[in-house]
Amino acid sequence: SGSFSFALAAGTTVLPPSQTVQVEATEVTQVIGYSVAVSPATATWLSVSSAGGNTPGSFSISLTSAALSLAASATPYQASVVVTCTAGPCNGNTQTVGVTLTVSIVPQQLTVLNSLLAFNTLATAPQSTTQTLGVQNSGGGTIGVSSITCGTTWCQLSGVPGTIGAGATAAIS
Repeated sequence: SGSFSFALAAGTTVLPPSQTVQVEATEVTQVIGYSVAVSPATATWLSVSSAGGNTPGSFSISLTSAALSLAASATPYQASVVVTCTAGPCNGNTQTVGVTLTVSIVPQQLTVLNSLLAFNTLATAPQSTTQTLGVQNSGGGTIGVSSITCGTTWCQLSGVPGTIGAGATAAIS
């Protein structure tokens, strides 16, 4: 018996590392066969590295790529890994390992990638210059951009995006 938990941010593309379960007989000198299965079978977001083996042994519990498409939820996703004794005096007995997966919403986070833009030109022969301002949604979701303005009349903007998706970067000239 026991439990494991995993956590993901909605929209992420990276799975957390697997977790290892050790399987041992109560009497360590006795070798016992066991099987391992995910329950319910519809929990396709969860997998085990082995269908079973003999004690002492181990297997890994990990998330599958199906976990990446799960929606954020206030209630964690739940499943179990059932270890069943397949031989010896414990034949047919089970131990259950609970597994929870929390998928959370990561709020949008607007990040300015440049800390300073400096413009230089000659007062006697002014020249137009262009620099790029980088902005990024370093959070989740999508940021809608309705307008970006300069605080002075000599400044003009182009390339203002309508939206910036999770992890995306936009360049504004």
